[in-house]
Amino acid sequence: MRKVKCITSLTGIALLLFATGSFSQNNYFSYKFLNLQENRFRNIEDTDHYRRLMKKFSKACRTDTTSINILHMGDSHMQAGFYSNEIRKNLHNYFSNDTLANLGFIFPYSTAGTNNPGHYQVESTGKWTSCKAVDRKPCSQIGLSGINLKTRDKKATLKIRIKDYFPYLNYLIKKAEFFCNYSDSVYKLHVNGREIKNSTNSNTLMVRFKRPTDSLLLEVSRKNSSDSGSFRLSGITVTRKDHGINYHGIGVNGATVHSYLECELLPAHLKRLQPDWVIISLGTNEAYNQHFNDQEFYKELSKLIKTIKAHSPNTWMLLTTPGHALREGKFKNPNNSLARDQIIRAANELGCSYWDFYNVMGEKDAISRWNNNKLTASDKLHLNKDGYQLKANLFFDAFLKSFHNFYDQHLTKP
Repeated sequence: MRKVKCITSLTGIALLLFATGSFSQNNYFSYKFLNLQENRFRNIEDTDHYRRLMKKFSKACRTDTTSINILHMGDSHMQAGFYSNEIRKNLHNYFSNDTLANLGFIFPYSTAGTNNPGHYQVESTGKWTSCKAVDRKPCSQIGLSGINLKTRDKKATLKIRIKDYFPYLNYLIKKAEFFCNYSDSVYKLHVNGREIKNSTNSNTLMVRFKRPTDSLLLEVSRKNSSDSGSFRLSGITVTRKDHGINYHGIGVNGATVHSYLECELLPAHLKRLQPDWVIISLGTNEAYNQHFNDQEFYKELSKLIKTIKAHSPNTWMLLTTPGHALREGKFKNPNNSLARDQIIRAANELGCSYWDFYNVMGEKDAISRWNNNKLTASDKLHLNKDGYQLKANLFFDAFLKSFHNFYDQHLTKP
């Protein structure tokens, strides 16, 4: 099934989004409390990185021979999958030429004892233990996912099946890259029945399949029972085709900027992914703390931005601000506004763009209006599925404004 390619005028954006189902039940023009005039990316400078990314998106409108890597880092708002899945769907519906799409980064959260996104199912055997960057106990060998699984069992398995979750899109697996750490002398690996060897002792392991599949079965077998080594998994990227848009949505419940700074393999994983665009959506958990220190938050955010830029020097960076929220479901939380201010400050001082979701949500009592319109979870800190889809559509609309402005200024001139 071939799809409509990019519309190159802003007048057609809403019609295309509605036609492809991107609005879902959330046509946001009906929500009068939204501050739609502020729904745009700010602090956009015409830098080499920005131009390079926008040209790639423009090329994706015309041909299927370009690849775009997007890394979106966050917390529980991302781990749930509603927000990230809607952004991914919008990107593929708008820019892809067919229904074949790349799913990107996934992690077997349910095996780690936490909530799994709804677009894939996980089963496991054997004993697996998890370690998160948000844990108080020391963790090691954690990468960009902020969480890993470890086994020392004689035999353990992980099975991941991609569900038929997305209308019009076909997210089967032709290639999988495992972000893992183990010794080939200690463990033997099979993926879908085929033995895979880590001959280079690298942090990633690539597997290609002759035919697209909806499932991965990873079997880990110990070779030497007396060896004390372990097998660690930090995540998997799955793709259907070599070229296309790869949106890697990554999040861990409770994550803060400091959590990602604790991920020792983050630099190596960034170098492997080489993202064209990094989106940082953090600050909610810092702001929830009554002893929130906005200056310390700024210092850590600045350090994370500099770390990403050092190891992924060609990326365009976008920061997003936390939205309005309550503490314990009933108390106003002025810290979200303070976190917002420091995120904008970091964007201005460190050459990043930003999306001010706090402002777009509406006035000071915006969370109550979102709740009254059945867009939030009961804690009035998280959104529900409809709320996250609305947020994702607002984000995507802000992106399209930037993209079409660039297209009109740079790519339509004779």
